Amino acid sequence: MEKQKGFTIYELLVVIGIIAILSTIAVPSMFSWRLEAKLRSASNTIRGDLQLAKRRALKESTIIAVIFTANGYNIFTDNGAGANSGNWNLDADEVVVKNRRLPAGITIKLPTSFDSPNNRTRFNGRGLPDPLTLTGSGLTGTVTIKDSRGTEKQITINRLGRLNDL
Repeated sequence: MEKQKGFTIYELLVVIGIIAILSTIAVPSMFSWRLEAKLRSASNTIRGDLQLAKRRALKESTIIAVIFTANGYNIFTDNGAGANSGNWNLDADEVVVKNRRLPAGITIKLPTSFDSPNNRTRFNGRGLPDPLTLTGSGLTGTVTIKDSRGTEKQITINRLGRLNDL
């Protein structure tokens, strides 16, 4: 009689059990890693968009406003005609630079320290943030983002327009 090739049911169950044990160990750390990556990515995006707003204000020698909401922010030129210039509203003759929504599970903690409780800042034609929207003795503004676990990351801008991640 010839021996048949293959696996027994017991061998298959042992392999499935080992895979189940390994996946229960690996999956939670994968989810944690993914949330950390989303938070880091959102922080880098906000930082980059604030740099863009600063550079655009400098390049076009105009006012660029940034208004934060719980799930994103809007960046636009605030240089409308007449009384519309610098009024913090997106008027018909003004251009949207970015209208960004944050990824699912990432939110902006309101109020920010930018012109609280209005949660806004703007850059003048020299690329500097509006000092009236900054707070504290060092004149800084901070936006804090958090993920669904409550982990927070801060992006701070000083009166000279320098951005820092904390």
